[in-house]
Amino acid sequence: MRAFALWLLLALPATAQEGFVSDWGEVFSRNAARVETVIPGQRRLELPGPVIVTERRGKVTAVDQSGGTAALCRLDILLTIAAFSGLCPDMLGAEELDRLEQSLWMTGVFAARNAIPEIPQAEVGDRLRALIVAKATPLATAICPIEGGKHHDFLMIARDMTRPAALRLLEQDLRRPRLPVMNPCL
Repeated sequence: MRAFALWLLLALPATAQEGFVSDWGEVFSRNAARVETVIPGQRRLELPGPVIVTERRGKVTAVDQSGGTAALCRLDILLTIAAFSGLCPDMLGAEELDRLEQSLWMTGVFAARNAIPEIPQAEVGDRLRALIVAKATPLATAICPIEGGKHHDFLMIARDMTRPAALRLLEQDLRRPRLPVMNPCL
């Protein structure tokens, strides 16, 4: 059931990639000396973190192998929690909402700073707000997650990601600069 809750929140239309994705052509050109041709038509690039970026026939995949959570995956989940909490005011308490806001900001700044090209920090707030609105729109008619009720698993994920220990783990994870990518995503 928890896997379904994660699938549900990641299936929503707007994703963190839309607001913080890197320009893959620029990623490869800036790191041209590191690019390996695995087979004709397939290029591979290992970046610090490590993050492995592979291009095959114009399609790019990028995988964070740092052992932490892929930054855009985490950001996407946080955006969905923020969208739900805006529609369902009783979903999280005041302290949880404060930690959610801190987590969103920290992860957004990390993604902006490490994207290629870098996104100015002054744009982070507007990008986060736009993504939250885009996530909230299809949720407007959804049933709010409640204890023991519908979407209970999502509520547990939201509470887990907004506890004090989660914020400390996030701070630790974001100390390691790396290209923000979506995969692996829980």
